[in-house]
Amino acid sequence: MKDSDVKGKYGVAELKEGRVLTFQEKPQNPRSTLVSTGVYLFPERVLPLFSEFLTYEGMNGRLPGKGKDAPGYFIEWVLERENVDGFPFEEAWHDIGDRKSYIQANMEYGHESYVGKRCTIERSRLEESVVLDDVAVIDCILQRSIVDEGCRLEGITLVDSIVGAGSRIKKC
Repeated sequence: MKDSDVKGKYGVAELKEGRVLTFQEKPQNPRSTLVSTGVYLFPERVLPLFSEFLTYEGMNGRLPGKGKDAPGYFIEWVLERENVDGFPFEEAWHDIGDRKSYIQANMEYGHESYVGKRCTIERSRLEESVVLDDVAVIDCILQRSIVDEGCRLEGITLVDSIVGAGSRIKKC
């Protein structure tokens, strides 16, 4: 997926005829605007390389220890050992790595409400909202809002809101 504003935000790839030529994880000076959307398929023969990667100290200092949890660093590293194929697509996508993007994706794609497991919804109306597990919503109206796990909401109206895990909100 192409994005003109990739500097420091996304992994980017250069492709030629379906082959990844280069990959950079969140570069400050990207060589491409082709964004990695983080969908990876690894053949079984590549799986042992994960262990090797996690103990690797090379790449001329380009692989900071804290970056080893970003899948793009593995792709960058494995390119020195294996051929990597890439598939560009033009469909819409959202990076949901921060709350703003997560809400935007839910608003665009989640036109129906989602209610997680073990929730209690009583005398309430949910419109385009996400309610995660173990939540109680009583006498409420939720519009385009996200309620994290373990919350209890009573007698309130929320519009375009996020409620953090374990929150208790009650109309006084």
